[in-house]
Amino acid sequence: MVTPHNETVVQGTWSDVVTAIQNAEPGATVTIHEKSDGSAYQPTNDTTPVEINKDLTIVGSGDVRFDWDDWAYKYLFVIKGSKRSTESLDSDTQAGGTYDDSSDQADHLDYPASLTVPGDLNVIHDDAYWSSDNSYHRGESHVVQDEAENGDVRVEESLIYDYLTSRNAKVEVIEPVEFHLKNVELDGPSAVDKDIDGDGYKDFFEGIKLKWCKDSTLENVTVRNCSSIGLQIDECYNIDITDSKFEKCKKDGIGYGVVVYNASAHVSIKDSHLNECRHGLSVGTNRFGQSRNVSVEDCVLGTSTLQILDAHPTCESLHVQNCHFQLGTEMPLFSGARYTSLERNQIFDSWKVNVRGNPPNPVFNVENNTFVRPKQTPSEWSTSDQMNLHRNNIVDTI
Repeated sequence: MVTPHNETVVQGTWSDVVTAIQNAEPGATVTIHEKSDGSAYQPTNDTTPVEINKDLTIVGSGDVRFDWDDWAYKYLFVIKGSKRSTESLDSDTQAGGTYDDSSDQADHLDYPASLTVPGDLNVIHDDAYWSSDNSYHRGESHVVQDEAENGDVRVEESLIYDYLTSRNAKVEVIEPVEFHLKNVELDGPSAVDKDIDGDGYKDFFEGIKLKWCKDSTLENVTVRNCSSIGLQIDECYNIDITDSKFEKCKKDGIGYGVVVYNASAHVSIKDSHLNECRHGLSVGTNRFGQSRNVSVEDCVLGTSTLQILDAHPTCESLHVQNCHFQLGTEMPLFSGARYTSLERNQIFDSWKVNVRGNPPNPVFNVENNTFVRPKQTPSEWSTSDQMNLHRNNIVDTI
């Protein structure tokens, strides 16, 4: 077998995998082969989390599984870009975009272009609150396009909001990483209420964290039995998840198959399974900024202990379409997004779809769905302005 110059092939122990990842050149591919005896790779506490701070592709060849059950650590893999600086804007910006940044009109940010490069991630924020109902400040992520004629920074999309110097407008200048993960399975210890490491606290098990990543993908990845979080996406841009499974993340108060945090943008989950989690998907904020254009399409959404899809009232836009909801317990969607679209789905045995909190000027579009054996029909839902776009839905009691 001939190995390309920028590819590392590994087969052996978990330590061999970690070494290959750490020694790989930026932009390289690490191909992990199935173990010769067919068993799983066994992560150890002294080598985790595996931190990746460079562009990298990891591909499994054969049945590649990471299986750990006797230790406690937050995350198996942490993939993280780096912050160049935090800059104050020298003048106000003006909003020109919408919920999803559908406008491709570039916007200017008034800080020196010498402090960033095209392709960087800029997280813009100020002290204005996103809504009157919470204490999180507005913010959004954008990609640097180039230097404007006046020496300012030009980003690729229009801003959703104005950011004012009188409100302490700032830009986090980020050098993102590009990460791709394919054909692997992570199987955590499934402990929800155990204190394995004996420190007196119940343990949190988490699978993968993406922080400050751009143009990154997960394909044919399974994450299960990570009690707190299967996959965390935090201040990332253009993340595609396809043909993947996130299962059995059930810890009380957390328990997310996938969670999208802070000012992430353009996150797509497609042709995937979210099953047996407290929430299959949660979108929220724990710092500042709101995620936008989060989409779930052509997925199978299984049982949950609470809502399978949960958007806190710190989300700009959430789109759910062509999905198959297999529920029987809670409502399929509890959304505090400013714009919510639930279209062309099959929804079985569910309670109502509902608005969460008080997002500013919300639009909630529930259209062309089929509700099978609903515990509440759309006609029994709220008739408030927040829920005024119910069109062409079908109720089937079979």
